[in-house]
Amino acid sequence: GARASYNVGTLGAYEESPVTGVGLGASGFYIYDHLPDWAMTTVPEIARQLSPENRLYPNPKNMYLRLLAETGLSGFILFIAFLFSVLGDSLRVVQSKTAFGRYLGIAGLFSWIAVALYNATQDSFATPNIWINFGILVGMTASAIESVKPSEEQL
Repeated sequence: GARASYNVGTLGAYEESPVTGVGLGASGFYIYDHLPDWAMTTVPEIARQLSPENRLYPNPKNMYLRLLAETGLSGFILFIAFLFSVLGDSLRVVQSKTAFGRYLGIAGLFSWIAVALYNATQDSFATPNIWINFGILVGMTASAIESVKPSEEQL
């Protein structure tokens, strides 16, 4: 109920400015204008938020939709490119000849799947799961990839 209506409202905010978005952190200000009619009367959470005494504003609760609404296609494409570059590094290391490389690749692959699914239900850049996991894995996989490359002295 509430999440579905927030998603519909967020897509409405995206439609207002599809290329550049409405601005970081501003999607909550646009969601109310685009909520479906059924949500305003049948979803208690939204009915409470529409009260004049309420000082909160909603968030999309979906990182992908939030990026579309707040940064438009440009920011969304950059974030997706980041996610797929991490996936590419993980898949490249899975094919490593060393057990440690394969271990890192599998850890990276499962971390990527977990973060991709997590982003469908949460919408915060402040969540350390994204940055710590990917930071460690990208650093270690880059080191593993570099150690596999033949050095110039061997050529």
